[in-house]
Amino acid sequence: MEGPLTWILPSKYNEVQKYMSLTSHFYAPSAALMNQAKFDGLPEDVRTILEESAEEAESYQLQFCRDIDKQMAEEAAEAGMEVIPESELDMDGFREAVQSVYDAHPEYAQILQKIKETE
Repeated sequence: MEGPLTWILPSKYNEVQKYMSLTSHFYAPSAALMNQAKFDGLPEDVRTILEESAEEAESYQLQFCRDIDKQMAEEAAEAGMEVIPESELDMDGFREAVQSVYDAHPEYAQILQKIKETE
């Protein structure tokens, strides 16, 4: 099963799934979007407030997601699942196992390189 930690217990996966590997391979942020023309039409002070608020929201959202994932992993362990942290996984082995997929699709090499360069 692959999915967000917030699905595990409400969906009762712990009843049929013994192990949970915390791979950190996926992150689904929430985006704050606005029409560019509408944004550009706002007064400068309002644009500044929106930009600063978006930066604050970004920091809050990142920490919130980290905290909720930690909480969900702890609750899954308490519910009987064996939770395996990323530090105990063979991530290089995972990468080697999927290398043939990357090799078969060189058209995605540039975008994959950009992804690898992000934090």
